[in-house]
Amino acid sequence: MENGKHIQALDGLRGFACLMVIFSHAGNRGVFFKITLAGQLGVMLFFALSGFLMAYLYGNQAFSFKVWLGYAIKRFFRVYPAYLFTITLAFLVVSVTSQSFYGMDAPAYLKHVLLLGTNNVLWTVPVEMRFYLWFPILAILLFFFRNQEKLRLGVLGGLWIVLLVVNIPGPQYSVWPYIEFFVTGVFVGYLYLYMETHQPAARSWRGWGWVAAVCLAGVIYAIPDLGHFYEVEAEMWAASWALAPLMGLTVLAVANAQGIIGWVMGSSPARFLGKISFSLYLLHNRIVGEANSLPAFFPAAVKLLIVVAVSILAALAVYTLVENPSRRWGKRLAKRVTEGRPHKDLQPGTSAS
Repeated sequence: MENGKHIQALDGLRGFACLMVIFSHAGNRGVFFKITLAGQLGVMLFFALSGFLMAYLYGNQAFSFKVWLGYAIKRFFRVYPAYLFTITLAFLVVSVTSQSFYGMDAPAYLKHVLLLGTNNVLWTVPVEMRFYLWFPILAILLFFFRNQEKLRLGVLGGLWIVLLVVNIPGPQYSVWPYIEFFVTGVFVGYLYLYMETHQPAARSWRGWGWVAAVCLAGVIYAIPDLGHFYEVEAEMWAASWALAPLMGLTVLAVANAQGIIGWVMGSSPARFLGKISFSLYLLHNRIVGEANSLPAFFPAAVKLLIVVAVSILAALAVYTLVENPSRRWGKRLAKRVTEGRPHKDLQPGTSAS
């Protein structure tokens, strides 16, 4: 299920998280059965995935200006161009047609350009990019424990526990209110690296598939309308002491899973959804908003299929024309910056996608 440093099953998990968000918003508009706040759980899973992937791809990097400059370039071009395209499209639609598109008037547009906006689904992008700024500091500090990996895990685990207990306030576009989800992902990412190097038998344990199945069921059951654990969004995020470990274990288990879970998450359709998931996340809610304009005699299931199909087509177009070209351009630019003097700690195949 793994190709070099690319864990294919995590592409499928990213697609699963994106579907949770889409179905949640469709449910809010009566196109799907009510699963209020399921999208928030999808976002939590996205945050944990980001932490895991940054730790897995860059966790063993020393301080090197060129290496981390290349990291910053790739992260910027992986996220910001598609985000900028979306907010610019929304602003043009609002300006020209006066139709609603994420409430993107001129003041909101400026805020979002500066990564200070919180409109609709777009609030997560400033949070994600702030995490990208914060992660190298942690990774460089942890690099000093590279020859004492158990101690490194202990230090990181201690930080993780503190963040699960202590609630750090901040505005919605700040990373701090959600830091425990990112650090959970970072922790299991370093744990995965440790198992990869020192405990390969632990990674090949057949039970990971069952753990992944239980965790995925737990994520679904954590939807308020199913599990009734909380009633409002604030209560959900206040339960991060339980939900963050769940998301982290889900990521770790799926990354190691074999059998049915590994096959499903690593299948071509699941990986396709994961590949376009960022563009799909950015665009889907505007398309979902048009569901009620479909003919009233259409069954809800037909409306849902139309919404999902149109969302996927729109996301594929943006991925093909904007997101993927900018990502490749960022990789080329980063390579130009870092080539010529490869850092001894930069292992083959560790570039982030």
